[in-house]
Amino acid sequence: FDWKNKFSEIMDRGGFNVVIGNPPWQIIKPDIDEFFSPLKEMQLMLATNFPTKNKPFSRLDKPTKNKFVKKCLENPNVVSLFNKYNEAYEKQLIYFSNNNSYKLQGKGDVNCYKLFLEKIYSILDEGGAFGLVLPSSVYTDLGAKDLRELLFKKCHISQLCGFTNTKPIFAGVDSRYKFCTILGTKGGTTTKFLSRFMVRDDNELSDFQTHAFEYDLELVKLSSPSYFTIIECEKKIENQIFEKLFQFPVLEDGNVWNFKPSRELDMTNDSHLFHTTNVGPTLYQGYMIHMFTHTFANPTYWLKKEEVEERMKRKNKKDLSIIKKLNLNIPLKIHSQEYRLVWRSVANPTDERTLISTVLPPNVYFGNSLGYLTPLIIEKTKYVKPISNVETLFLTGMLNSFVQDFVMRHKVSRNINYFHINGQPIPRFEQYNMLHKKIFKNSSMLICTTDEYAKLREEVGISEYATEPEKRMVLEAQINAAAAKIYDLTKEEFEYILESFPSADKNLKEMAMREFLLL
Repeated sequence: FDWKNKFSEIMDRGGFNVVIGNPPWQIIKPDIDEFFSPLKEMQLMLATNFPTKNKPFSRLDKPTKNKFVKKCLENPNVVSLFNKYNEAYEKQLIYFSNNNSYKLQGKGDVNCYKLFLEKIYSILDEGGAFGLVLPSSVYTDLGAKDLRELLFKKCHISQLCGFTNTKPIFAGVDSRYKFCTILGTKGGTTTKFLSRFMVRDDNELSDFQTHAFEYDLELVKLSSPSYFTIIECEKKIENQIFEKLFQFPVLEDGNVWNFKPSRELDMTNDSHLFHTTNVGPTLYQGYMIHMFTHTFANPTYWLKKEEVEERMKRKNKKDLSIIKKLNLNIPLKIHSQEYRLVWRSVANPTDERTLISTVLPPNVYFGNSLGYLTPLIIEKTKYVKPISNVETLFLTGMLNSFVQDFVMRHKVSRNINYFHINGQPIPRFEQYNMLHKKIFKNSSMLICTTDEYAKLREEVGISEYATEPEKRMVLEAQINAAAAKIYDLTKEEFEYILESFPSADKNLKEMAMREFLLL
């Protein structure tokens, strides 16, 4: 579509004064549901196999879908149509990737709403106004980072309202789907904007300004300096809490932290290494750990030591390249030789807890449902620990606090990705800070409870540990209280955070508040 020719008079004077839109939200890539559902051959097959159920193709399980697709593709005419269908998408993708009008689409799949947003900006006159309905991913997803920078740095955003489709507002769309309305003008920059989030009824827009609160872009810059993601605040007190928390550096801040998240074995690609009998080192998966414990559940798989070590050496291409390039006289090390901070990467913001972390002992390996802190890096001519074991224990305590979990619950939907964990605001450990020392000591006593941790206990100078449930709860409550004090939260603010975990242990929450009031 040639906007210059179709609207020559408007475009010659700079562009449109106003653009209003609800762009399509679908991803541009082939979809077997889209192609095969209306196909007469598929309709006949469904009617034959499910004569009384009227079952649509899109509702079939994956194995049945694949079986029916394979049968349909035995027909040369269907193959020809399917090839043309795929080629049409391929041509679209080539067009958009080579078109200078679409340079801010980011990584991942090409989404129609992102294409429309970039085009809308280009056809607006300077000072022109826009009002758009977009998926919430425009302000949360990594792939929309460049477009967020466009909106904040080259537009003045006046209002942003985030919705969930609970009502539903859009019929036929999943009730969990989230989207937003954005009002703004092209030109200038954004420093603050009126906002509301988690709105469930579009009628509330008529009274938007009464209940909206001012969202400072400084909070976005502090909470997500690399990605510019917006943390959803349902109430003004949440915004108030986040402004306090993000006065502290996020883990991705290389000037303060040296935090490098990683993952080890892939449950699909490395499955040939897994054994269902105890033949060697344990394969840890997310379900096996919980806060401060490595014995939450029994393992499913084990590995042969020689096989997995060889796999890890092949995988550690970065260190191998550095050693060869600098001609270093050091052996290649693998991460399993060290104590490692881990967290569950599969998470849900509505679970009892979302951010779940501990420290695991050496000589074990992890599936991809566990993320972990890289325990060794090469600096100059030798391996060093980017974060000491003392600080690792402190960091584990902080990550397991209600305060840190509160942050994560506002960012994550199903999985904790690197950019989620990198965005947690945590101060570096200070050995003379009494609150920091308390968190470190308590975390050590909660984690280092078995012989596998004897060496770690000796290294960090902690001889005590706690296995009794009552004692462990006291230690955990004290960690939560100290973490809240570090961020200078008020009683009202800490109370609000605790209440946002309705399924969490009531006794733990009450004890944490009592400990908080004693500090």
